[in-house]
Amino acid sequence: MRFMLRSLVGVLLVLFAVQVSAAQSEQTATKTFTLAPGAKATVTYQGFCVDFGKKFPTTLSAPSGVVSDQLQSTLYYALTKDYVTSDPLQVQAAIWNVNENQSIPESAAVAEEIQQQFASVTLPAMQGTSVLDAVQAGDVKLTMGDWHSVGDQVTIGTVTDYYHGQGQLTLENTSQKSLQLYMPIGTLFSSSDTEVQNITSYASNIEVSTPTLPETSALHEAPLLGLALLAGMLLVLSRIVRRSLRV
Repeated sequence: MRFMLRSLVGVLLVLFAVQVSAAQSEQTATKTFTLAPGAKATVTYQGFCVDFGKKFPTTLSAPSGVVSDQLQSTLYYALTKDYVTSDPLQVQAAIWNVNENQSIPESAAVAEEIQQQFASVTLPAMQGTSVLDAVQAGDVKLTMGDWHSVGDQVTIGTVTDYYHGQGQLTLENTSQKSLQLYMPIGTLFSSSDTEVQNITSYASNIEVSTPTLPETSALHEAPLLGLALLAGMLLVLSRIVRRSLRV
């Protein structure tokens, strides 16, 4: 009986942990953040391949747009279930299946579930401005950072390669106004090489750094304030001396 209770508690804890992880992944991917003038944000993003049979990209250029509504929903459904963490290869298979409209080798139960259910989810209504639009408008400067594969190479069909990657980009508010921004789920990184995969992505971490402000005026004014007080005391003292001399 104790063993059964312990087993049940263990299962419940695992399920709870999965739900928490899924919620955290979804919340980060749909996060809106504020950039003050001059502030920067470092966005870490996870990426999956879009085009079956092509090479995994070793470098990425700046994002060029957003994938189709179907692929956005596919990735979003996988996020809500945290399959992006627990079974990324099946997420990849589902993305390829939806994009290529065919059954990709290595597809299994999770990929089939994603394909069957992705249309049932509604993408969240995001507040603020897409970082893509902000860059296009000239309000934000985007700088590409590191991009690398995640995990080991896998063999799918006749091809052995990576399929999942992680990258970083930096966003700097170059305008004179505060900006409320978000990175769209399904942000697309296109390749100019027709033999290389395009990448669909989502934000997995966002860190905002406020520009360093100059030292507060109080610190600069402290010596001046001391001198002013001293001058005032000397003035009062001189008046007292003058009056005593007159007497």
